[in-house]
Amino acid sequence: MQHYLLLARRGEPKPELTEERQLAGLASFAEQLQAEERLVWASRLVNEPLKVRKSADRLVIDSLTVESRQLVIAAFVICANHLSEVTQLTGRGSSLALGVEFEVREATTFPEPGGPLDDAG
Repeated sequence: MQHYLLLARRGEPKPELTEERQLAGLASFAEQLQAEERLVWASRLVNEPLKVRKSADRLVIDSLTVESRQLVIAAFVICANHLSEVTQLTGRGSSLALGVEFEVREATTFPEPGGPLDDAG
């Protein structure tokens, strides 16, 4: 099985779709994944996102301006056999009906330390 990262975004704002309702739907989704032994990790994300970088040997911390619909409100790492299985899993939960949008990324491990470097190294 492969690991996949799911980033749950707030989606299009609608008065009846409060963040609390969306988070309740995501919690239910996490419980379903846990019952199926697919959930590796899940977390609600709080506070506004920050960008951390270096500039002239100084650490710079900036707040990110994110549209409400693009705000990541939860993250999951799940196990699945392939990407189409992941899309089926996300599609059957109530989260999509609550306006949540998922970004799906395949996750893999880093190369072993001391291994060959890629072109960027």
